[in-house]
Amino acid sequence: MHGGLVLARGLLQVGFSAKTAEVRVFDLEGRLLRPPVRFKDERTGRSAIGGLALDGDRRLWVVDAAAGRLRTLSAFGREAGALDLTVASEERAPLLLGRVWGPVDVEVHGTSEAGWLALAGGGEQRHAVQVFTLEGAFLAALRSHGDGARAFRGVVALAARGPYLWVLEGAGRTVQVFREREFHFAFQLTTRTGETCEPRALAPLADGRLLLLTRAPEEALFLLEPSGRVLARLDAAGTLLEPLDVAWDESGRRVYVLDLGGLRVQVLNLEGRVLGTFATNGRVPREKKGGR
Repeated sequence: MHGGLVLARGLLQVGFSAKTAEVRVFDLEGRLLRPPVRFKDERTGRSAIGGLALDGDRRLWVVDAAAGRLRTLSAFGREAGALDLTVASEERAPLLLGRVWGPVDVEVHGTSEAGWLALAGGGEQRHAVQVFTLEGAFLAALRSHGDGARAFRGVVALAARGPYLWVLEGAGRTVQVFREREFHFAFQLTTRTGETCEPRALAPLADGRLLLLTRAPEEALFLLEPSGRVLARLDAAGTLLEPLDVAWDESGRRVYVLDLGGLRVQVLNLEGRVLGTFATNGRVPREKKGGR
């Protein structure tokens, strides 16, 4: 199952999907605020949420990974437009640039007047992460490790705050950090036994620290220094199952983790104490077979 979550202005928006994609809006206590928005691509017969982002105009940007499209939903939950990511238009660059193959995530900054969005595609490709205006015009392609000839290795997620953009590589098991679209540095997380962790999602805090979800060799949530050095592990061992995304509420100092393949949200504090859990589909999710 695909899914993602975004938190802003006291609202938690959660997306999950099988064949039909669904976005639900909750308050920070887990109460559903309005009927869910559902969509299924007419061309492919299915939709799958690969990532969510909210811009300064309160529009929600949704990566439809199954259809290869970027959809926008208004503040009232109505679909406001869709961009086909597999076709290069005259407003974008030709050939590989201006297209995003196998879209997996999106990050958005600013408003329609002066904003940008970053899109990521999976697999091994040089132009896996590209930047566009909010109108869809191509701006730039990021260079993996600062090398234009080097491919990104299985990007799974993006995160952004201020001038920084974090690119999480699943196959490369690396987090690349970009500043003003230029490569800044990269880091990896390793276990005490020397295994390199596979990153799944990242949420930057206001003070520069980072929340990082991993899904291999084990599913866990870490608090990191900006450099990537581990400060603490926040989840009690075995409490996360199939984690997909993480978000941070600065006002309440709460951490929200979407897990069980998108079926529940766990709420923690920065000391790792679980404050509550709620189901994203309105029902109490059962732990899946094989869960710890």
